[in-house]
Order: sequence, then C-alpha cells, then structure tokens
Amino acid sequence: MVDGDRGYRADTKCCTYHPRLPNFLVGSALADAATQAHMQQALRTQVHLVSPLGLLVPRDYLALYGVSTEAFGRARALRCPHFDEGVAPGEAGSTGGCSIWRHRNAVCSTYFCAHDRPLPADEFWTAARDLLGALEESLSVWALLEVGFPSESLERALLYEAKKKNDVPGGAPLHAHDHDRTVSDELTSFWRGWDDAPEALYRETYALVSGLGLDEALALLGIQGRFRSQRLQQRYGDLLRRAVPPTCSVAEMKFESTSAKTVTIFAEAHPETLEVPNSVIQALALFRQGNVKVALDELRDRGTPMEPALLQELFDYGILRKN
Repeated sequence: MVDGDRGYRADTKCCTYHPRLPNFLVGSALADAATQAHMQQALRTQVHLVSPLGLLVPRDYLALYGVSTEAFGRARALRCPHFDEGVAPGEAGSTGGCSIWRHRNAVCSTYFCAHDRPLPADEFWTAARDLLGALEESLSVWALLEVGFPSESLERALLYEAKKKNDVPGGAPLHAHDHDRTVSDELTSFWRGWDDAPEALYRETYALVSGLGLDEALALLGIQGRFRSQRLQQRYGDLLRRAVPPTCSVAEMKFESTSAKTVTIFAEAHPETLEVPNSVIQALALFRQGNVKVALDELRDRGTPMEPALLQELFDYGILRKN
C-alpha cells in the first residue's frame, strides 16, 4: 500500500488507528519483558485513558477519526500511540513499528489492507474480528468480576464505554478534559475501591484470562458465541473453497479504461480493483439473468468462452455476487 499510487506513508502504514486494549492484554504486555517498559510508560503518559476495562481511546480521537476516512494510512496525527519507528521488523514479532505486536487487539490482529481473494478473505477476517472482539469485551468484564472488582465502579466504566460509541459527528459532546486529555472525575470514579492500582489489576486479569481454555472463553459468550463461531467456520470454508455459486447477480461497479484492450473494474462495496479484458463488460450483461451456467453457455456459443480462472476472479472481487 506504500508502494505505487496507493498513497500510504511509510511512517504511518495502516497504523493510523488507535486501538482499545482490554485489561488482560494490557496485563499480558506488562508481563512480557519485551513490552513491559513501553506499556508502563503508556500507563503513565496516557493516564486519562486508564480504565478497569483496559486502555481506552481518547474521545476527541474517536470524533476526529469518524470524519477522517480519506486520512487513513496517510495522516501522521492519527498514528497509533504504540507505533515506534525504531521497532525493527521481527522485533517482538512485529512487522516493523508496532511496540505491542504480540499483545495487539482483535482489530489489529485481523486487519489487512488488501487480500488475495478480496471478498471471501474480507468476510473471513471480518468474522474473525467480530468473534475476537466479542471475546475481548466479555473476558475483560468476566476478569473484573472474578477479582471482586466493585460492581458500582464496573457499572460506571461500562456506561462510559457505551457513551463513547456515540462519539461521532452529532454524538455526545466533548468536554475540556477530552480535548486536554486530562483525567476526569468520571474516570477517577472507576477506581474507587481498588486503591488506585491499575497495573496490579491488569496483571491479575491477564493471569485469570490466560488460564482459560478456548471452550471456556467461548462459553462466556453464550448463544452469541456459538453463532459467531459457526459463522467464522463457514467463512473459513468459503475461503478454502474456490467455487462460484450457480446463481449470481452483478454488483454495482465502477470501471476505468486501462489500455486499448483492458479495463479496471471494482465493486462499489468491495473496492479492490481487477484488470480484465474489455470484452468482460459486455459479458457481464449475460450474468444479470442470474444463472451462471446459462451465461457461460451463451458466451461459449458466441465463440467468446470465459476462462474458469476469470470467472472465479469476478466472484472473488465481488463483481459477481451470490444471490
């Protein structure tokens, strides 16, 4: 994404995102000799984000991020606070720049700026992110309950998290402490009954969560966990299975001329570009009938058969959509 005309900067990459780290991941970073010093510094310098639920995202950052879609991968001001240009590729497992690579959250673990098979791969990683994200939320609350964290303080922290979801244009108003990034009375109230010991709490939650097996963790999600798990398995099967459904529709798409013989097309919903022969544009009209076999037979009868590999790419790039 940095090479060519994509526009990403080498000193930002796709790290123009501020992750929310659940308490047990903060604890795992504190327990790791390679990341302990960085996380301790983060807790000191980002004290306005320290919650029993984890290390939060600044509310002013969320508001700015919501109106900065064209800035992703480009705006240094949006770069992750855990990004360090001095971190070399391979250090602590990092691909370069991430100081908490082994302890990154669900979003960072499942995000890829491009895929070999854009549509099925994106659907698989999205399902993985949803399951892992749900686990993060449930495990962070479960761990607090297990250590006997005061229920009133936990309730305040959860309400604060819910309110943050409205931090988009027209959502909850920002206050002076949000802009100045200072500790608010509301945040301070989360820690009543725990003697202001966030690092100890994070380490305890990590110890508890790391002792759970996968089945035990999924059980905390109940029926939603079962649904998300099954959906992930289905998406994984779709990713491994290279097959075009018998009935498809043609997605809304855009295209631009690439050369005298080819055209670049992409589906509006999945904007990974695909360069194809000009003849494909006319051929797609046949697929609007919905029956893939009928369309392929018609193309063969016209003397312009479509190669299976091209048909598969049209599906993988979201040009042809499963009905």
